[in-house]
Amino acid sequence: MTEDDLVEVQSVHGPMLAFKDDFITRQILRFGAHTRTEIAFLASVVEPGDAVFDLGAHIGTYAIPLARKTGSEGMLLAVEATQRTFSVLERNLSGAGLGAKITAVNALIARPGQSYKALTPEGNTGGTYYVMATEDADPVAVVTLDELCRRYFVPRVIKIDIEGGELSAFAESSVLQSVRPIVYAEINRKKLELQGASSAAMETLFRGAGYRLFQNIGERNATYDDFVVVELDAFPTNKNNFDVLAIHSEDPRLDEFLSAEAL
Repeated sequence: MTEDDLVEVQSVHGPMLAFKDDFITRQILRFGAHTRTEIAFLASVVEPGDAVFDLGAHIGTYAIPLARKTGSEGMLLAVEATQRTFSVLERNLSGAGLGAKITAVNALIARPGQSYKALTPEGNTGGTYYVMATEDADPVAVVTLDELCRRYFVPRVIKIDIEGGELSAFAESSVLQSVRPIVYAEINRKKLELQGASSAAMETLFRGAGYRLFQNIGERNATYDDFVVVELDAFPTNKNNFDVLAIHSEDPRLDEFLSAEAL
């Protein structure tokens, strides 16, 4: 990657470096952010002082506003697997004055002891996903969710968008049962299937751990921050890609959230 591969864009969260001719860059230019309403939706349940994991941080589109929402007493861990994207992430965090507040980790959340290869859809660096490889593997560090908790801190909130690796990350961890964090997860049916998983298994995982599930049914991206929330009786069947907010049924923030959204 060279400087010619990058462009500075003005987002609603401040200037950022982004990849030229990239899907996420075009979204920032058009709407002011990537999935702007979803950022606002997640931020609505984040409080000052929270410890947050941003898993699949890309160039920092969520990490920067979430870190600011947590305030001076909060903590944020931003994990990004792809080296060239991680380099841009670090520069964006530094440019936003958050380099000291956010811990950035270049690693893939996956099963240890395996080798992995990155695959990037043309024109969409945010869609990069990893598959197990016996040859031509990429040099990427592999960590588990529990290992991140041991190394850094236990999260109050987890945002996870790792292109189909979400089920494996949680299934091989005790964090949902022991910590019960608020979780904001991207559900991509096709990417899950490529990892031998499914959206149905993701829903079963959350339900089995005692979570209630919510979704923004308004625009996923817009030039405003408003969102429309519904509680899900089941995952939608008419969408390949959507986001879910999972709050444990015994989370003390649940009543406040339900009251605020008048669900």
